[in-house]
Amino acid sequence: MAVNPLREQISKIAYEQMATRIPAQKGTVVNYSNVHNYAQVEIDNPFGAGLYLLEYVPVQVVGGLHVPGPFPGDEVWLEFTNGNLNMPKVTALSDRRYKGTFRERKLKHKKQGAYLPDALSRRK
Repeated sequence: MAVNPLREQISKIAYEQMATRIPAQKGTVVNYSNVHNYAQVEIDNPFGAGLYLLEYVPVQVVGGLHVPGPFPGDEVWLEFTNGNLNMPKVTALSDRRYKGTFRERKLKHKKQGAYLPDALSRRK
């Protein structure tokens, strides 16, 4: 069977494009504007060593639910539209920072018979 040169060229271009795509990764919030719903996020440089600062990164709002945005220092997950570094968006908070304290508070309230998230609790 003969090799089709057009198919080889298409495959070569497709592989090159896939090699330049940037996968989802974690970043750290440097600043957040709740007025515009944009964040500045630092990520590991995908092209070498060091950090890369992304500005005006939109923060995804899920299901119309309005929650406080990420705070400086929070770890977040970033997705890149079509793998393009110029089209990032924050899709979720990483729970590494909150995991321990959240679990401890939940267990404490569970032992006392009820658990209310801080936003629902009236006592401070």
